[in-house]
Amino acid sequence: MKLRHSVIYLFLLLLPLLLGCGMREGIYLGVIGPETGDFSDFGLEAYNGAGQAVSAYSKARVTEDDIRYELVHYDTADDLTLFESSFRRLVEVDGVAGIIVSDPRADRIDIACRLASELQVVVFFTADPFDTSGQYDGNVYNLSVAYPRLIERAVRAATLRTIDGGLALVSAEDALYQRYKGYYTDALEVEVGITLLDMDLSLTEEDYSSAAYRMLGQGIEVVLVNGDGEDLLGLLTACNELTYSPIFVALEETLPRQLALAENGVLERGFFVGGYTFLDDNVINAVFVDKFRGGKGHRPGAVAAAAYDAGRLVAQGINSADSGDHVAVAAALAEETEYDGVTGIYRLGEAPLREYVMRTSPAVTGIELTLLSGDEPLPVIPLIDEMTEEVAPEVIELVEEPLE
Repeated sequence: MKLRHSVIYLFLLLLPLLLGCGMREGIYLGVIGPETGDFSDFGLEAYNGAGQAVSAYSKARVTEDDIRYELVHYDTADDLTLFESSFRRLVEVDGVAGIIVSDPRADRIDIACRLASELQVVVFFTADPFDTSGQYDGNVYNLSVAYPRLIERAVRAATLRTIDGGLALVSAEDALYQRYKGYYTDALEVEVGITLLDMDLSLTEEDYSSAAYRMLGQGIEVVLVNGDGEDLLGLLTACNELTYSPIFVALEETLPRQLALAENGVLERGFFVGGYTFLDDNVINAVFVDKFRGGKGHRPGAVAAAAYDAGRLVAQGINSADSGDHVAVAAALAEETEYDGVTGIYRLGEAPLREYVMRTSPAVTGIELTLLSGDEPLPVIPLIDEMTEEVAPEVIELVEEPLE
């Protein structure tokens, strides 16, 4: 009797370990990244986008056996060691078919690329701003537009609107934004006749007020905001308190998720530049945006869109392989060359080249956005002087209307 009780007791002790050792029913998509901490916006957006992709397939056939498609995700916050151990767990314990990495930091991307090769698992990056993954061969795919390209476009948009006054570059102190700053500075160096005020910010109200006073005092007409959404709103709110409204240009990642809020009214004179826009009216994107807004209560951003596409791509690989085995899925996707996603056609293995410019205008509360295109009424200002035939088909926005 004692032996029997001992066996039962041992089984109960081991049961949680057995359940955690790959003994899952279903086919799993893994998502890994910072859902808390300084880069939580990236992680949460990827989780939401991937979750919507999984939900779209939850009642659909992904294999001949109709096995459910489900999501496993880990919050790695700012812990590099946790990032690597969680990545391994997704493959070796959870048995995922593919992985989405949302962390934009190069050291995390390097680790993910190395592990993708070692573990033979397909990995999609939803925020690889410097195309770090492009240095690696194998089962790694960048679904985000490289930020140096977007930064050059943002600088061009800003300098074209700097007519009589000066231009300010305001950068947050975080290491990622300081790296962005190098690209902003390089792009600004080629501009002639521009008076530049270069400032760094910390996340304090005093810095926003100080920056606003300095910009007003030096007659700054246009400001490039190199920071997050909190920086953008903080700086423009401080300017508004001085009854001062400079034109701003910022990357899409700083755009508030909910536009119809009174505090967002300070964003009424500006432009957002990005590699994705929820305003793109292609059918796949329209369906994605509608369901995302219905489920989450706010618009999707570029990271959510890339994660949604990544989730659909993994499902496509599962279907082609008729298996949830990560090696089989990676091999199946290696045979694919193009994919029709929310922003149009991806060429797998190449970083996307698309660029969008969205213009803000006042609304009853908050702001409204307009996607600029070659169909804008005159007068117009060319955003770029010349384009090669190779790049032109990929660029969405060609000419812009000046801001009054």
